[in-house]
Amino acid sequence: VSGDPFQSATDVTPDGSVLLFHQLNDDTGWDIYALSMDGESKPQPLIRERADQSEGVVSPDGRWIAYVTWSSESGGHIWRMRSNGSGRPQQLTDIPAFYTDLVYGPDGDTLLAMRGNEFMRNQTFSEFGGLRVTLELISLPADGGAQTVITSANGARFPHFGAPDDRVYLTDEKG
Repeated sequence: VSGDPFQSATDVTPDGSVLLFHQLNDDTGWDIYALSMDGESKPQPLIRERADQSEGVVSPDGRWIAYVTWSSESGGHIWRMRSNGSGRPQQLTDIPAFYTDLVYGPDGDTLLAMRGNEFMRNQTFSEFGGLRVTLELISLPADGGAQTVITSANGARFPHFGAPDDRVYLTDEKG
C-alpha cells in the first residue's frame, strides 16, 4: 500500500475498483481498510475494534468481505460483513482458534483457511521469522456452519485455486 511494514494488501474487489489492506494502529491493533483505486480517495476503515482484524478477502460476487480476528484473551474466529458496510458483522466459526490464509472458493459458497491451536499461538510472540504453529486446512460454508478438516498442512500454507478450479493447492516454504 505505502511500503509501510505495518500495512499489507490482502485483496482487490472483482471489478478492480477497491483494494483491501490491513494496517497496525496504536489504539486498536490490526484493522481492515478499503481504498478506492480512483487515485484520489483516502483509505476508509471497515472495522476498528480491540481484537485484531486482518486478511480481508472479497467474495467472488463482490457482496461480502470475510476476515479473521485474533485476541490473546479469546482466540480468533472467521467473520464476514457486507462489502457496502451495511448491517453487522457475522461470526462464521464457533471454535476459537488461530485462523490465517483465508480464501473464498471459486463459487463463493465456501471459505478455506488454515487453522491452528489457540493455546499454541498464544505461546508464539509473533509471526516474524516464520509461524511456529501447526496448521490444518479447513473449509466451512461462506455463510457459517460446521468446519471440515481437509488435511494437515505439514508446513504448507496459502491455499489457492488453479485451473481447473476444482482443486485447492498449498504452498510450502520452497514455493
